[in-house]
Amino acid sequence: MLRTITIILLVRLSFHYSVAQDSHYWSSNYGPGGLMTPGATIADTKDSGVFFYNPALLAIRPKTALEFSGSLYQIESTRIIDALGKGKDLKSIAGGISPQMHSGSFKLKKNERLVLAYALINNYILSNRMNQRQDTKMNVLNDAYSPGSEYYIGQFSEVNQVSEISGVFSVGYKLSEKLYVGASLEAQVRRKTFDIEYSGRALLNQAVGAKPLLFPEFSNTEAVYRVDYTQLGLKPKIGFAYNQARHHVGLLATLPLMRVFSRGTLMTDYVVSNIRLAPTVEPINLLANTRQEKLTSNYKTPFSLAAGYSYDYGRGRFYLAAEYFARLKDYSIITPRNEYFIRSDTSGSSSTSTANSLKLKDVRKAVMNVAVGISFPVKPSVMGYVSIRTDFSYADEKSFADTGGYVAYTTNWNSYHAQLGANIRRPKFSFRPGLLLSYGTTNAFKPEVNFDTPKESNLLLGDPVNAKVNHVAIGLLLSYIHNL
Repeated sequence: MLRTITIILLVRLSFHYSVAQDSHYWSSNYGPGGLMTPGATIADTKDSGVFFYNPALLAIRPKTALEFSGSLYQIESTRIIDALGKGKDLKSIAGGISPQMHSGSFKLKKNERLVLAYALINNYILSNRMNQRQDTKMNVLNDAYSPGSEYYIGQFSEVNQVSEISGVFSVGYKLSEKLYVGASLEAQVRRKTFDIEYSGRALLNQAVGAKPLLFPEFSNTEAVYRVDYTQLGLKPKIGFAYNQARHHVGLLATLPLMRVFSRGTLMTDYVVSNIRLAPTVEPINLLANTRQEKLTSNYKTPFSLAAGYSYDYGRGRFYLAAEYFARLKDYSIITPRNEYFIRSDTSGSSSTSTANSLKLKDVRKAVMNVAVGISFPVKPSVMGYVSIRTDFSYADEKSFADTGGYVAYTTNWNSYHAQLGANIRRPKFSFRPGLLLSYGTTNAFKPEVNFDTPKESNLLLGDPVNAKVNHVAIGLLLSYIHNL
């Protein structure tokens, strides 16, 4: 019986979604749907950039150039309406200046068919901070031992930060006047910091006539989960391009991320004190705490296949692209060691439940994103750009094998991105300013905590309900290309 109750408590405390914009593949501005970033296409668009998402495009117009796309001025807002109860919204606003890319290409004098290129990329993913609190008087404990309404305090706090820095080396080769091939290898360093803390507490009321206490008894539930990992991985790509008069076609295959090195740290603290799951049972008290260093992370990305098509009309181009991402089965990014966790345990759960309760897990459904763009002449030296793209979430809550652990992503809403700007060409350089807009929403986001309905049977954490999410981002991207 004790073991069953312990498992129930651990599952209730551990299974949680965080809140951020991190379950998408096409959020990056240098993906195949972002025309404002130089070279971010699958098919040839006669771009003046040197970083090509499809490395085969390097060989179409080989040149030696230095390109710096390093100024992204962005503000991003996420609001989850009534997330933790009526009027208890969760809000996150992040903004700042983020360097994006430094890249260059080199054509070889001895072999004009071969072009080499490199890129150093800083991929902004998220920097999320949210907190909320409930402090009110409500009836949360059984009147048999705490008559009337109690003072209830609920708190929630979350920090979720993810960043990626990549170094890319690419090779493009001209097979014929119409056919080109290329390959690239990306070395990616991913850093994630995730800290979530939530609690529910109620002060017990004394029976009528009882001697007053200096400090009243209270029931308490609190959970702290912190994980931090750094992972180095390699991601190969191979691409093809074919040009026929006004028609241009591209194909790109991206292989799954291969882990090279990783290191992670996890710390947790679970406390349940003076909680009665039923009025007739004895109060439950639980203390579980651990900290583990030198853990191995295993963050994965799936195989993807992208195709692009562009059509020349006069001096302008129409562009269409799509990318299919395969599904990922349920796996753990961080799996703790089965070390001592539940303190003063006599049921054997102190080690056997650690890994399943504290793992950081991931599962992804297959998705396909599409992009449409157009370039058009504004004046002889200025080309305008407009593009829109989908960014569907790969969140797949129903495919998890069990309810233990913490989910590495949180967003279950689809996002949509738009870009508009211009490329200003000069003999020695090109300057490209662009406006970036993003929007996502859902009515089916369900946090694990609700401060409107706390009671002992839900550990004073409430019964969650669906909430509405609005996510908006606006940014200014500045790109500069210098031709040597």
